[in-house]
Amino acid sequence: MKGMIALLSFVSCLVSYGQVPPVEPIVTDSFTIAKQLAQEAEELCAQYNLDEAEKKYAEAIEYYPQYFNYYVAYMEVCKSIQNYEKAIPVLTKGVELMPAYDELWFYLAQSYKKTGNPITAIDYYSKAIEIIEERNDPLFIHYAYYQNRSNCYFKSREYEKMVADLTKAITINPKSSQLYMNRAKAYLNLRKKKQACADWNTAWDMGNKAALPYLEKVCGK
Repeated sequence: MKGMIALLSFVSCLVSYGQVPPVEPIVTDSFTIAKQLAQEAEELCAQYNLDEAEKKYAEAIEYYPQYFNYYVAYMEVCKSIQNYEKAIPVLTKGVELMPAYDELWFYLAQSYKKTGNPITAIDYYSKAIEIIEERNDPLFIHYAYYQNRSNCYFKSREYEKMVADLTKAITINPKSSQLYMNRAKAYLNLRKKKQACADWNTAWDMGNKAALPYLEKVCGK
């Protein structure tokens, strides 16, 4: 539940910075029904009845599919119950209705990644990244777009692209030692030992103890 609160706070942050245009729902019978269903879903979440909450949020989206925040809450519930297959058709509807929302493309990519479809996930991460790069005003959270796409590139053995994405992620979030760890892995697969060791050394200096075995076995330190 803490994850849901954090993600909803993230959405509020996006709205305040102008990245997500605030949606003023049009009050109709459908909206009223959707709002009631969403309230019931929130109550179910508070009771940790997440399976039923997922159904209520899905119903709310059916009644009023153009309201962005319903998708955010729905995705958080799907993450909690580890059922990404259910999220895919719902999020597909979301991106069809609201294609300018990079967050929806990112959630859809995450769902495909979690269901073992990294190639499809790459396409949707790329769409989310295309949107934020067109705005040319990345928020801190956007490093995750590049990081997650880089993980898919690792699966597809596209190590040059993996390096490029992790380098971009590091420019946004330079304090993440894990980004350096991951880039070192990509460099090693490209037979660029010097660059790999430099990244492991940076990760070690940042306090990431997982770098030590690589520094000892690969870099001879």
